[in-house]
Amino acid sequence: MRGQSYGIIGLGLIGGSIAKHLLASGYSILGYDKDPEINNTAEKSGVTIVSPSSPDFDADLIIIAVSAGCRDKTLEETLELHPGTPVTDTGSYMSS
Repeated sequence: MRGQSYGIIGLGLIGGSIAKHLLASGYSILGYDKDPEINNTAEKSGVTIVSPSSPDFDADLIIIAVSAGCRDKTLEETLELHPGTPVTDTGSYMSS
């Protein structure tokens, strides 16, 4: 459904790629990365940079694309800050 907005937390290789393709398909993207340089690059490509803790980070779906070491904390914070908003992540869990 066009007109939907996506929030992406983590705009590095994976999150940035997702943002790029969603933007190209006409979706609105709110995004944030802890690295200011990545935020600057994403903003130049059309991502609206907004902290996930801001009330302006109001997306229809939130995608978490952070490293495995940050994922659990980021997920907890996101669920607390955005109750009722669907959240997914791009991580994988591997067992040996």
